[in-house]
Amino acid sequence: MSEIRAEITANVWQVTVEEGQMVAEGDEICILESMKMEIPVVTETPGVVRELHVAPEQTVQEGDLISSWVSYTATHQADFAGVPASGRRVKFAEWDLFRVSGGKIVEITQYCDLFTIMSQIGALPTAAPA
Repeated sequence: MSEIRAEITANVWQVTVEEGQMVAEGDEICILESMKMEIPVVTETPGVVRELHVAPEQTVQEGDLISSWVSYTATHQADFAGVPASGRRVKFAEWDLFRVSGGKIVEITQYCDLFTIMSQIGALPTAAPA
């Protein structure tokens, strides 16, 4: 999941994506307006927009949440965490928290659902039926 936060106090001028929409790295999520300037807010990673926490005309403060969650689908084609390639398809979520200051990303915190990945590639034992 990518969590993108406002870099300055501004008004949301336009939201350019919808929930459920696929986005590529660098795609515009929304446009902020401050001091008669338009400030595009863009994605850092490809994925699907899961939630929007802003609307046009809303005022955001520096650090406010703008968007969140990225989900991935991949094929386990190489060793991962000591588990040989299985050829299995995996689907998992990642959450990236970006702290923006001065128009630049200054900190990234990532949370990846490794439990789901490890389960889907067969690295974890399955529970016996109750």
